[in-house]
Amino acid sequence: GKSGMGKTHLAQAIGIEVKENFGEKKIVLYVPARRFEMQFTNAARKNTRNDFLHFYQMIDILIIDDSPLMQERIKNILSALPEISVIGEVESLSHARNFIRTITPDLIFLDIRLKDGVSLDFIKVLKKLDPQPIIIVLTNYPYAQYRERSEEAGADYFLEKRNDFNKIPSIVNDIMQMKIA
Repeated sequence: GKSGMGKTHLAQAIGIEVKENFGEKKIVLYVPARRFEMQFTNAARKNTRNDFLHFYQMIDILIIDDSPLMQERIKNILSALPEISVIGEVESLSHARNFIRTITPDLIFLDIRLKDGVSLDFIKVLKKLDPQPIIIVLTNYPYAQYRERSEEAGADYFLEKRNDFNKIPSIVNDIMQMKIA
C-alpha cells in the first residue's frame, strides 16, 4: 500500500500485542517492508524459497520432563539449531495441560513417566490440538509395550534417553523440512 496508510503502526501494534501476551515465549522480528519484499523477490528469482522460509520461521518447542537435568540436556542439543525456540519447560502433566491452554507448540518432547502419572493418554489429548503438534517421546523405559502404546496414541517418534540423543538434531531438521514443504 501507499505511504501513510498505517501499515507500520499496525505491524508494531501486532508485535506489541504478541510480546504482551506471550512475553519471552515468542520472538517478534521487525523487518522493513522493502527488505522483506527484496528477500522474497530474490528467493523467487534464485529458487531459494527454503532459505527465505528458514529465515522467517521458527519451531516452537515444549519440553515435558520431570528432570531439570534432562530439560537442560534437551535444550543444549537444540541450541545448535538456529530455527528453534524453546517456549516452555514443564515437569508434570498438570503443568503441561495448563501450558497448552494458551500456546500450541509445533513440537513436544514428552517423557513417558512423570511425577503425576504416565503420559501415554496425554498424547491423545495433544493430538487433538489445532494445529497438531509433533510429539517425540523421550524415555528411560524403551519397552515394546510403551513403544506400541505411544504409537497407537499418536506419537510421531519414540526415542530412548540413553542411546538416541544424537538423533534429535536430525529429526528436528526433518521436521523443519516438513514444516516448510
